[in-house]
Amino acid sequence: MNIKSLASANLNERWLVLANLVREVGMQAAYWVGIFGYAAYGFGGNPTIIAAVMLTFNASSMVGSVVGGMVVDRIGPRKTVLYSSLITIAVCVLAFTMEGSLAAFIVMVAIFGITTTVLHTAYMSFAPYLERTKVGLRRVNSFLTVGTFIAAIVGPAMGAVATDSFSVYSVFILMAVATAIGTGITMVVREIYSPNGNGDSDKADQAVAIVATGDIDETTVKAAESVQPTNSSAKEKSNPFAEALEGWYIIKQSRNLRFYLIASIAIVFGFGAFDALEPLYFKQVLEVELSWIGWINAVGGIGLIVGVALLVLIPARKINARLLVLLIPICGFATILYVGTTNLYFVVAGQLALGAVFGIFDPLLRTLIQADSPLEVSGRVLGTINTIMVGLLLIPLVAAPGLSNLFGVQEVLVSAGILTLVLGLLLFPMGKKLDADSGDSRNIEGVDIFGED
Repeated sequence: MNIKSLASANLNERWLVLANLVREVGMQAAYWVGIFGYAAYGFGGNPTIIAAVMLTFNASSMVGSVVGGMVVDRIGPRKTVLYSSLITIAVCVLAFTMEGSLAAFIVMVAIFGITTTVLHTAYMSFAPYLERTKVGLRRVNSFLTVGTFIAAIVGPAMGAVATDSFSVYSVFILMAVATAIGTGITMVVREIYSPNGNGDSDKADQAVAIVATGDIDETTVKAAESVQPTNSSAKEKSNPFAEALEGWYIIKQSRNLRFYLIASIAIVFGFGAFDALEPLYFKQVLEVELSWIGWINAVGGIGLIVGVALLVLIPARKINARLLVLLIPICGFATILYVGTTNLYFVVAGQLALGAVFGIFDPLLRTLIQADSPLEVSGRVLGTINTIMVGLLLIPLVAAPGLSNLFGVQEVLVSAGILTLVLGLLLFPMGKKLDADSGDSRNIEGVDIFGED
């Protein structure tokens, strides 16, 4: 992926990329300051309350992933964006009724987690409705991913500015406005194809949609007109739970995939206590204003971009399990740098390093899974690994309040970094052996680190 490829995107695709960027900026601002930060600063910094809030958010996000996939399959991403955006805007209004009420705040967080995850799923599912070629799919997916990374910088920073200038509730106004603008732009986007032969429009509607978008050549028009409905069996919606079980079965049968799952758990599980305790680190240890959570996480967003840029420069022969597992102790070291002191310079450096690690780790993980999975099941495998990772994050969320009461917030966070570092060192020999046994069997050159094959 390079920036020149945007020139080959048609107007339809450019509108989609812009809509996702705007929507994601508002969501990032609201999450980091209005949810993540307010959980600590708005309710007295009680670790149990923070854990309950983040537990609610993570659990609702898991529900949103399942719901989003099913809804998109039935009504398409465009309508999914419209309906879920209306609910999301209503949630932003609900935020103004929650002041001082923990129960109302948790209800709002639960709905927020579901609707924003459904929205994210809808935007990330748009590519096959616009493109059928591998190059086109990669182009759309690439710029959606990069747009999300850019929003990870701009969103928290805008949240910090809003909080400094007004109140914490202003981030929800920002989110409502961004969601409304993003939805309005999305309504300009037309679904050119109906991948399941069961879309909103017939061939005539598709032809009108193509002309409406402009900047699409005759070849694309003919391709859209040639789309034929699939047979009735293809229209049947698969059971998402059955697919998750199938993904788990595939992982169990593959030593490589089992290793990727273990590596994912190691880097995320060791880091998992942060969801419950990181805002307390800002409040109790660093003793800074709420807006600092936004500024520091904007630095993490810059790190994501740095990580992606570094990964693109790595030769294909070095895209392997050893590189994946090497990132785990680096993450542990960066964590210790981030939370092991009260010096804000070290905090910024640690967050930048953490962002870079995850900017490499996430697309690298997807690349290796795609390279070592049969093409027809790679999506289910990655989805299963993501679900397991999110599910296991609930364990440190539950344990973090008790541990922080016993040992202290900073001590628990530093221990999480040490745990991640040690796990990475222990896993490195396994990764080395895996690469030696795999040899040249991986088709890394055939996999795009941003795209979804």
